[in-house]
Amino acid sequence: MAKNGKRIGVDLGTVNTLLYVEGYGVVFNEPSMVAYDIHSKQVIAAGHDAADMVGKTHDSIRLVNPLEDGALADLDAAANLLTHVLGQLQMETIDFKNSTILICYPSAVSMIEQKALNSLASRMGVADVLMEKEIKAGAIGAGINISAPEGAMVIDIGGGTTDVGILSLGDLVVCESIPIAGNLLDHEIAKYVKQKHQLLIGPKTAERVKIGLGSLLVLQEGKNGRELSVGGRDVKT
Repeated sequence: MAKNGKRIGVDLGTVNTLLYVEGYGVVFNEPSMVAYDIHSKQVIAAGHDAADMVGKTHDSIRLVNPLEDGALADLDAAANLLTHVLGQLQMETIDFKNSTILICYPSAVSMIEQKALNSLASRMGVADVLMEKEIKAGAIGAGINISAPEGAMVIDIGGGTTDVGILSLGDLVVCESIPIAGNLLDHEIAKYVKQKHQLLIGPKTAERVKIGLGSLLVLQEGKNGRELSVGGRDVKT
């Protein structure tokens, strides 16, 4: 790789897409969503701009999530999202021809879909394209020695799917993806608050509760755990 090239990492998730650039860190972290003009078929927004349109669009605008339940649902939308993400780097004088890009994807994405994503990055001018499952890349990033001759279990909880896998001797031995993840947790928290406290809260408030109180740590005996105050709309009044 030439000196003016960069190592670029793309985490293509069901809910969010992240972009990492060597020397800059994470430069993009936005929703995996694309907005189209139905008549012209042109992309009018992506990422946060598209997500802000949810519930506010008219008949001429179509919102698309490229991935659904960890699977590639719309290849064109994925291409447009990837183009939008890489377009964020146009202001940085990065030589794509001499750069290496690693695209991480959910384990539910098929081999055909992997090849499609690979070709998309290649058409954008990136010469060196690597593909890897999110769960394996996450294990390496967490410092796990996946080359050891022993099993390491990793649970990657995303927004739309949860990947569970066993790694050993440098690769995944077994991997499974289930459609139970952060979004469902938010829904269940909102449902619980409504049933328990007769209070209606939105998805963003439910997510704040999840982040503020969610933990796998066992509470010590005699302690009630943490508390968090939230506001909402009273069901009765």
